[in-house]
Amino acid sequence: MRVWNKLALSALTVVTCSSAANTLLAQQPAAAPAASAASPIKVAVIDVGYIVKNHPSIKQQQTAMRNQVKATQEELIKRRDVLVKDAEKLKDLREGSPEFNSLQERLAREEAQLKLDSVRKEKEIDEVGAKMAIEFYQQMQGIITRFAEYNNIEIVLQCSREQPDSKQPATIQMALEKSVVYYKKTVDLTDAVLQQIIADTPAGATAAPAGVPQTATPGNLRR
Repeated sequence: MRVWNKLALSALTVVTCSSAANTLLAQQPAAAPAASAASPIKVAVIDVGYIVKNHPSIKQQQTAMRNQVKATQEELIKRRDVLVKDAEKLKDLREGSPEFNSLQERLAREEAQLKLDSVRKEKEIDEVGAKMAIEFYQQMQGIITRFAEYNNIEIVLQCSREQPDSKQPATIQMALEKSVVYYKKTVDLTDAVLQQIIADTPAGATAAPAGVPQTATPGNLRR
């Protein structure tokens, strides 16, 4: 039996919509109870935040982006410092003189160009981040969709494994606002999806993060 079949049989629970079942029971004759049962709904959960933190490619891309942002900031700071230094020269020139006016005009042009370059570089970095996020979303969505369709899962809800920390009030607020407040670990697809992402990641960035079962790799998923 394929790994996905084993995982589906051992990891999925069936949730029955009791309200729908009760409605059907009320509408059916008492002599035919078997026909009144509602079809079961298979539900699973996934922690997207955990996958983001442990996605090998995303970690590399985030590091590259941080380095790019740092280099950009250093370049802009250097250019700004040069402008400030050149502006000091205006004090040694007579205001209104050709030299004063020429330097002042040059400083105004370079300052305007610096602002434009700063906005442009910020936009470029934002676009890179957006592209990275879209690629991650499409990759994860594709894997979840294939898994759900293969195993007849009808609903996949987003959950969070992160536990509230009294030293971090934000985590407590997030815990109070969770959409899923309880689920059995057997319906959590996070590790299986992350393993598939790791399997799809080029060699060199496939080290599994701590806590991810090595035996749960869903590489046999039918496509």
